[in-house]
Amino acid sequence: MKAVLTFGIQTARSPGVPDPWNAAYPVMLDHSSTLGLLRRYRDQVRMRSERWRHYAELFYSHSEEALNVLLDNPRLLIAAVELIDLYRDAFAAALEGGPAEVRHVGVVVSFLKNFAREAPPVLGVLAMGIANEVSHRKRAGEEIFGFTLR
Repeated sequence: MKAVLTFGIQTARSPGVPDPWNAAYPVMLDHSSTLGLLRRYRDQVRMRSERWRHYAELFYSHSEEALNVLLDNPRLLIAAVELIDLYRDAFAAALEGGPAEVRHVGVVVSFLKNFAREAPPVLGVLAMGIANEVSHRKRAGEEIFGFTLR
């Protein structure tokens, strides 16, 4: 086993075993610049939040399970792709420090809840926790991870 970095989090991986996310990216992202944008957003915006760092550690320690949830549930995979496409400009705006809005927050919350229902328990709790926090912050008129919620 050797340690490799996956999304900035170190994980154990046997030599010669491909990272399953690398196979999923072409399905989920329309071009490689989107992956770069998402990674820059993660590193420059979200990781400023202590809470997000905690969420990220939990998620990335279970990233293969998360991928399997998406791959085993085509509707969830399609919804993830649609959300990435829908909010690509908002990710870019958040990176530039401009106004970044997430409209139709209910769609995001619905995706997280549907993911939670299909996920193993630890990922389900994580997704529900994020869904609840997004809902709460929208009601309170607060931002989350650099986004204004509409």
